[in-house]
Amino acid sequence: MQIEPPKDDLRDEIPKTEPPGAGLDANSAATWLGRGIAFLVLSAVFYRAAQTHADTDIWGHVRFGLDMLESGKLVPLHDPYSYLTDGHDWIDNEWLADLIVAVFFQAFGGPALILFKVAVAVVSTGFLYARLCRDGFNSLWGGFLLLAGSYLMLQSFTGVFMMLFTHLFFVLLLLLLVVAESNRRWLWALPPLFAVWVNLHPGVLAGVGCAGAWIIVHLILEARRVGPRAALVKSPGRDLWLVGIGILLATLANPYGIHLPLWIVRDGFSHRPEIGEFHPIHVLGLAGLTYLLLLGLSITGWI
Repeated sequence: MQIEPPKDDLRDEIPKTEPPGAGLDANSAATWLGRGIAFLVLSAVFYRAAQTHADTDIWGHVRFGLDMLESGKLVPLHDPYSYLTDGHDWIDNEWLADLIVAVFFQAFGGPALILFKVAVAVVSTGFLYARLCRDGFNSLWGGFLLLAGSYLMLQSFTGVFMMLFTHLFFVLLLLLLVVAESNRRWLWALPPLFAVWVNLHPGVLAGVGCAGAWIIVHLILEARRVGPRAALVKSPGRDLWLVGIGILLATLANPYGIHLPLWIVRDGFSHRPEIGEFHPIHVLGLAGLTYLLLLGLSITGWI
């Protein structure tokens, strides 16, 4: 009969436990680190966009929108405010934006306008951040690049300007063009995008220029690949110029017809020294140096 020797202690009987967090592998730790950095980056964007100064233009936009809600007419066609031009034809080039801010103001008051513009800032920059990380940037370097760019982008968010709609729609345009590089079917989302944009803000002019340049460059590349004639009559080249025509036609999807895009073009190329946002960037200032830095990085990446 064999007798087992006595155990020195009970350590073998006690189940082993791991310290908190010991079960996390390197991938999980990296994931949580990336989420933390993303939260800090978007928090900085939130803080920057939340700083708001009073801008008298917003109350005009709210009043125009409230007039539409109270009268039941979606767009004002005649000027009811000016003494000298009372009753004259009036193109409210931001009528849909006016209606949106009036709805927020009527429902929740002035603070809702600040929350709305902060939400637009965080969502639009969040889209860019997600795209940078998807294209190979880690959360840290993507965050540095985003914060450098947001210093310029978020200048239009110092007040509740209607420019915030162009900020959002220009980001959506760039993302659609990036996706269209690998899947041209996404190009057909551009005409509906411009049909809404043209009713929100005259910055749609910059979007038309950007989309037009992208289409022209890709048409040239397609012509070099298959020849000029084939590039115009066969897909995907044919789809490019059809989408371009669709974008131009989409700008007519507004209550004023051809008069609104003509007004936008005329106003966009006119000299307006009384409007601060129309002034050029001072190259030797912080905004100018930031712009030159980002321009250099963009040219380097393109090459």
